[in-house]
Formats: sequence, structure tokens, C-alpha cells
Amino acid sequence: MPLFKHEGTYFNYEIQGEGIPFLFLHGLGDNLKFAFDTFNNDEKIQLISLDQRGHGKSGHDSRKLSYDSLASDALALMDYLGIQRFYVGGLSMGAGVAVNLAVHAANKVMGLILLRSSATDEPMKKQVIEWFNTVSIYLPKKMVHSYLSKTRYFHR
Repeated sequence: MPLFKHEGTYFNYEIQGEGIPFLFLHGLGDNLKFAFDTFNNDEKIQLISLDQRGHGKSGHDSRKLSYDSLASDALALMDYLGIQRFYVGGLSMGAGVAVNLAVHAANKVMGLILLRSSATDEPMKKQVIEWFNTVSIYLPKKMVHSYLSKTRYFHR
């Protein structure tokens, strides 16, 4: 399990392949395995992913999670690896982070691949939270536990 340190926090990351660098960022509550489970190991692509701050085997500090901080973490990984130009993509929250990274490091990002992008990193409205709470009553406990167990951020 390779680790790198950025702003006092350790991050778990993984790399497969040796082709064109493609950084893929998972969604909220997931981890780096999503990238490797989703994309076939294509010899033309160097697939790179990390457990984002507070997810999987990466650490978390007291800072508020934001697209800015998560994009900074992802860019720090690419700098750590010495990769100057790369494609970046993501799912849901990861897609929002990818867009943020592309805006702040346009000279490094060769292109974007976005899946179900989330538009904002602002808190959900009270009505939306209440709706999710109502719906979750009907979900099997095993399903909820499986989802929550994927990240330490929810287990503080």
C-alpha cells in the first residue's frame, strides 16, 4: 500500500499500467478500488487513483472537506509522482473535484472524463436531508452498513 504525505495527512494511492496518465477520483463514501474495478487494465493507460481525504485508507484532519482541498490533495499526488500532464476524471463528488483541479491546474490537465458530476460542495438543504433519512428507513441495514464501512470519515 503506497502512501504519500500532503499537508500533514497520509494518502493511500495505487497505480496500474504504464501508458497515458489518467487520474480517476472516486465519489463520496467510496475508495480507490472503484477506479480499478470500473476500468479495464488497458496497456495504453496508466490508471492512478487515491483514497480521497477521509476515505478508505487515507487520513483526515479537522479541515472542512471541500473541492478545493480535495483537488489540492489530488494535484499533490501527481506532483509527488512527477507527472506533469495527465487526464483526470471522476464520479459524482470525484467529478466535481476533477473539474476544480482542471480549473486550478489547466496547464497540467489534458482532458476531463466526468461521470454523474455533483455541482457543488455546499451542504444539502434540510429538506433533502430529511428525505434521505426517510428513504433510508426502508433500506436493508446490511446495505447501509456496507456503504458506511467504506470510509472512516463517517465513523468518527
